[in-house]
Amino acid sequence: MVHNVLAVYCPLRHAPSSATYSGFFRSLGPRFLAGGDWNAKHTTWGARLITPKGRTLLSAIRGCHGTYFSTGELTYWPTDHHRLPDLLDFFVARGITANYIRVEPVFELSSDHSPILATVGAHVLLRVVPPTLTTNHTDWDAFHAYITTHIDLHLQIKQRSELDDATHHFTTLLQDAAWHSSPPPRTPPALVHATPLHIRNLVTDKRRARSRWQQSRNQGDRAIYNPLKRNLQAA
Repeated sequence: MVHNVLAVYCPLRHAPSSATYSGFFRSLGPRFLAGGDWNAKHTTWGARLITPKGRTLLSAIRGCHGTYFSTGELTYWPTDHHRLPDLLDFFVARGITANYIRVEPVFELSSDHSPILATVGAHVLLRVVPPTLTTNHTDWDAFHAYITTHIDLHLQIKQRSELDDATHHFTTLLQDAAWHSSPPPRTPPALVHATPLHIRNLVTDKRRARSRWQQSRNQGDRAIYNPLKRNLQAA
């Protein structure tokens, strides 16, 4: 259960110190979720550059044993053409692990900021495996050969409609080449558990130790297996 949920706006003209950020986080208790426009840039959560304000905020987040949750996508769309879009909106949390939260962009043009949506579950959230055009098993030589064989280098592009047709032809060609040179997946895309890496490592170590003990029945192997089993149960 999240104790405190807050919407945050930090004006651009203000530059809170690390102590100010830390005091704010401490005031929210051991478990909180605070999201909004922090006006702080750091490449760690997906901004295009690092500013002193972003560096200070990241230091405070780490100092309070918190974490950030970001879509990794642009959220700020300035009306001034001399400014570049950037990522300013994200969540800061403490006491919530990544398995129980999902952050998604909301494409509503209500302002110069794109909203973000956080879903927090009482149980581990399942994540959809995103579809991909190519895989680790794509035959890139076959991909190249398909493109070479089927591409049309004599398209006329003098009008807007011809440009649209050429773009459609090239996009379709890339898709067909990828599907032609990539073997079908053995199983369809599925929902997978976002199990942390350290848990997966504990499971692997425990299974290996159990296999050794079952084969040898040696008490030394059992002495290795039992602590691994307890560590996994406590994780």
